[in-house]
Amino acid sequence: MVVKTAPKDGYKSISMVDLKFLGFDKQAMNHFSDKVISLAAPYIPFDGINEKGVSAAVLWVPDKVTNQQTGKPDITTSVAIRMILDKAKDTNQAIALLKKHDMHASADGCYHFQLNDAKGHSAVVEYENNKMSVIPQTGNHQALTNFYETLGSKYHHGIGFDRYNVANNHLNQNHGIETEKQGLQLLNDVHDGPHMPYKDDDPTQWTVLYNNSKKTMTVVTGANFKKQYHYHIN
Repeated sequence: MVVKTAPKDGYKSISMVDLKFLGFDKQAMNHFSDKVISLAAPYIPFDGINEKGVSAAVLWVPDKVTNQQTGKPDITTSVAIRMILDKAKDTNQAIALLKKHDMHASADGCYHFQLNDAKGHSAVVEYENNKMSVIPQTGNHQALTNFYETLGSKYHHGIGFDRYNVANNHLNQNHGIETEKQGLQLLNDVHDGPHMPYKDDDPTQWTVLYNNSKKTMTVVTGANFKKQYHYHIN
């Protein structure tokens, strides 16, 4: 589901939500009770972009559940995305918001975040051994899949190295400068599915290209890149 929000005390945003986390499968929301349950959709985004051009995405890491206990206010992974989209005007502010909270990973998992803003600033936020770390962008681009990038005991623990190498090499060749068409082609090259070589996780459910300057979102579902859906925050 594509979710648009316009909170009175925050920024407008659009985000992607996986409704199976609310108990839906393929059935349509025909019943009143289904529509009531769907009202929780804004609080389980996996990625999104706000009117300031801040985009955030969460990626799974194969590790034990993140469960910080430092006395700060508690937050879950999906609610963290909601908070960033509602409140952050740039990448640095998104990081500052995360630092103020104890992370308790959603769905008994472990995740890291990739953050970007309209000025081209990117960062990765991870929770290695329940300790938050920030990996800033170096050079003209930053790529992320499903392994730790924090230098430490779990450095490079995880999966997705093949997809990471394809993306990183492509971005290196283009000096981090991509047209939207090139960006979608790159995402097509690294999506996971039955006819692709990347068998280390579930097939790609959706692919999203965020334009942080224009505040737009291009969505592809089921790796059908011939059919694209285009959205703008306004």
